[in-house]
Amino acid sequence: MKYFFIFVVMILSFAGCGERNQKEVTETSKPSSSLTAADFVKASTQRPAAIPAAIDTTAGCQVDWVDDKSATKAVTIRDKTKVRMVGWAGDIVRGKSSREVYIVLYGPQKVYFKALANFKRTDVFMAFKKPGLENCGWEASVDLSGVPAGTYYIKVIQIDGRFVSGCDTQRTIVLK
Repeated sequence: MKYFFIFVVMILSFAGCGERNQKEVTETSKPSSSLTAADFVKASTQRPAAIPAAIDTTAGCQVDWVDDKSATKAVTIRDKTKVRMVGWAGDIVRGKSSREVYIVLYGPQKVYFKALANFKRTDVFMAFKKPGLENCGWEASVDLSGVPAGTYYIKVIQIDGRFVSGCDTQRTIVLK
């Protein structure tokens, strides 16, 4: 009877693991070296339709890592075909995570690409004491091979329904 109870508890604990949670765990745990070219989206000079021409500016975002390096200063990128960025974006005032996140690079050329959003960032929601920010993490795997060399400033565009805002990360990358 004791083993039956343990078995039932184990089955019930796994029952809550949906396909979305398993996908998130798999994608966030993939090391950058195991990603294939198909995992990297191409940057585009075309502004996505979801981003209006004029947007408000907020201070609720950050780029934490670029190619497994801390993004506290300019990060130099030599392999432009496989660039990974990790950060967070959310509305701090409303205490909400963004549903969609786009990254814009400003430099010799302006390019856009979409990030995967809604990853857990317990550190952020605890720092701001806003539980709605728990899933404010984002990751981007992008192919910048068509982007000219130079220094680019990173801006994060956050979209949550009709609420759209841009955030200057005060971070740069240098493409070689």
